[in-house]
Amino acid sequence: MQFHVRQYLGGTVFVHNGKMKKVNLKTDSTISAGVYPFFNPKYDVVAYSVNNTGQIFHTKNPNKVEVQDQASDVIIYDPVREVVTHVANDPNSLEVFPAWSPDGKMLYYCSAYFPKRDDIPHVENMIRNYKDVKYDILRRAWNPETGEFGAVDTVFAASTLLKSATFPRVSPCGRYLLFALAEYGCFHIWHKDADLYVMELATGKYWPLDAANSEHPESYHSWSSTGKWILFASRRDDTNYSRLYMAHMNDDGTSDKAFLLPQKNSEYYDFFDRSYNVPEFMVEPVEITPHEFVEIIKGDAVNVKYSPNFK
Repeated sequence: MQFHVRQYLGGTVFVHNGKMKKVNLKTDSTISAGVYPFFNPKYDVVAYSVNNTGQIFHTKNPNKVEVQDQASDVIIYDPVREVVTHVANDPNSLEVFPAWSPDGKMLYYCSAYFPKRDDIPHVENMIRNYKDVKYDILRRAWNPETGEFGAVDTVFAASTLLKSATFPRVSPCGRYLLFALAEYGCFHIWHKDADLYVMELATGKYWPLDAANSEHPESYHSWSSTGKWILFASRRDDTNYSRLYMAHMNDDGTSDKAFLLPQKNSEYYDFFDRSYNVPEFMVEPVEITPHEFVEIIKGDAVNVKYSPNFK
């Protein structure tokens, strides 16, 4: 498991084979430390995006906040050798939200073509034209023996539909791809039109999860290990705070009606002024104590090395 610690004593707290460490995933060859992670389910590697982000705060737009990647790439990390390498770093594209297939041999991620221009600074161009940033879902085969990636394959060209697709997640059976779809951008947790969609990978057919979606943002979703349930963040309750919803998934790729994650106190959410984000199912509880985590966070971080060749 892993989680990020920001700012003071910042770093990525990583647990591998029961041993803890704090890792600095930033190198001279990467944009930032690791941001959005995804563990390979079969091999000891983790995919991350590395991001340089900025924010726009709207006064009238119902989306309220726009979070933009001013630059982003995808890397993979070997926690045994403490090495990272690039998977996708096209200077004219923004790459984010990596996700492995269940067999660990295919890496999915999102990519938006937004090249730099000579007539306007890049950040200013993004602020002015943020609605033009539209992400497609791509994938690349990975050979765990050689560490090499294959050619880029476009799974869902959302930009040709004038849409933006984010957060791809493959079902444990490998049949379906779950993703969020909205008009533009990558931070769909603030996008009122963001809905969950499912694609059947063998046919390319896709459809909205009507029983799970609402008129408010849905995003940050994950599958249970059986593929029978999904867990996701939604702002449908008060539009300000994201809450966790669950939905049962049927064999045909549709879902039953979503319901709010139950709490012991029925009034819990009425007085809870925090957001739930990026939910993940786990097959066993965390056995490391908060005190043990604190001691690791107080310590020095392990600095990773960059290698253009992963093996």
